[in-house]
Formats: sequence, C-alpha cells, structure tokens
Amino acid sequence: MDSQFSWAGDPLAASTRRRRSAAARIARLGVLRATALLTVASAFGSVAMTYLWLRLKGDPVIGDALYIALFVAVPMSAVAGGVASMLVVTLEHTRRRLHELAMTDPLTGLRNRRHFIEGAQRALALAQRHDRPLALLVVDVDHFKRINDTHGHAVGDEVLVEIGKRCGAALRGTDLFARWGGEEFIALLPDTPAPLAQQLGHRLREAAAAAMHPRMSAAVTVSVGVAGRAAGCTAGLTLDALISAADRALYEAKNAGRDRVRMSY
Repeated sequence: MDSQFSWAGDPLAASTRRRRSAAARIARLGVLRATALLTVASAFGSVAMTYLWLRLKGDPVIGDALYIALFVAVPMSAVAGGVASMLVVTLEHTRRRLHELAMTDPLTGLRNRRHFIEGAQRALALAQRHDRPLALLVVDVDHFKRINDTHGHAVGDEVLVEIGKRCGAALRGTDLFARWGGEEFIALLPDTPAPLAQQLGHRLREAAAAAMHPRMSAAVTVSVGVAGRAAGCTAGLTLDALISAADRALYEAKNAGRDRVRMSY
C-alpha cells in the first residue's frame, strides 16, 4: 500500500508525522535562530508569570522582579534551548541522511526499488483518478553475464553506472528512474501516451549504446519493454500488473534479437 494512504487513520503515525514536521521546521531555522526564538519565548513567559503572580499578591509594581525574571530565564533558556536545538537539528539531519541512503542504490546512485515502488504507486493512483496516460519501461542490459565473465565484475559495475547515468539524463525531469535490480533499470513516465513512451524507449536504447567502456571492443546494448495505461481506460490497473506487462514486452524484445523496444498495451 502507498505510504501516503497507510498513514490515514493511524494516530501513532499521525503523531510521528507531526513530530517530524516540527523537527524539520527547527532544522530549517538552524540552531542559532531556534535558540533565539526559544529564549525570547521563555523570557516573555517568565515576565508574564511574574507579573501575574505579583498582581495576585496585590502588588501592582513589578520593579526589581522584572530583572530577576529575565536574569533567571534568559541564561537558562539560552543554554537549554541551544542544546535542545542542536540535538533536534542533528537528529533531523541524520534522519534525512538515513532516509536518503535507504532510497538510493549504492552502486549507481540512482533511486532504488523501494523508492520507485512508493513513487510509482502514487503516480499510478493519480493517473487513474484523473484519467491520464502513464507508461512504464523496463530496461535490461543485453549479455551482461558475458560482460562480467569476459571483463570482470568491476567493469560490469562501471557499465551499469554509466548506463544509469546516461539513461537518467535522457529522461524528463518528471520521470521516475531507478535501478530495479541486477542489470535491470525501470522508469515510470507520467502523462505519457504509448507513441511517446515508445520514442523514449528508443532514446534510452540509444543512450545506453553510448556507454562505451574503454576495455570493451563492442558497444553495450539494452532491450526495453514498454507497458502503460491509456487515457480512457476503465479497467483497474495495479503496479504489479503494469510491471508484469513490461516484463513480457521485454522478453519479446530479447527473443526478437535484443537491442530493441517492444510494447505491451
């Protein structure tokens, strides 16, 4: 289930989201500004409480009590607020970094399978809600085992990194591109009808062909399977079904001789 919807109706998840939102706001402010705000708020509260206490005692003159309220509250708030703000900012930056690492493929630096699934589920739900076209491409490096066996895994890794970089650059800013696993990559193309999806599939194939490794005598090729949802389609479509359709198209491309694009709509 999409994480956006799995939080609905869950009080614990909603509370966690509010805490993260507050921590993110403090992190955006920075330690100094957050400390200053906490100190000012604490000083104001201290003066207000002192004034109310004196009024309840029947003493209308705040006098030296004002300075006492400030001298006690301001230093303590500055120290405690500074420490607390530093801890919150550090923890928030650490959380963001860990989240980024959890969503990134360590070899290519692309988004990984987990990130792709979350983003693709949201995009598919929007496409079906607003009746918009959408395409999914599966890209597989041809004869990758032969590359590893002939040139070594280090060269194979470099080939994957270069293909990922070139294919990612060939796509649009709105497209979601990730390493799916092994020698496979995957792309989700919002608002993309079938003819345009096919064109983008050929663009990826041409981009991969330019990823020539100096230790290889032949160009690297990829096969691309394309599937999608056409506008006006009333049948419900799951992400798993879309990926399966693209896989079938990919197998057709492999069986037809590789280095080509096949579609399944």
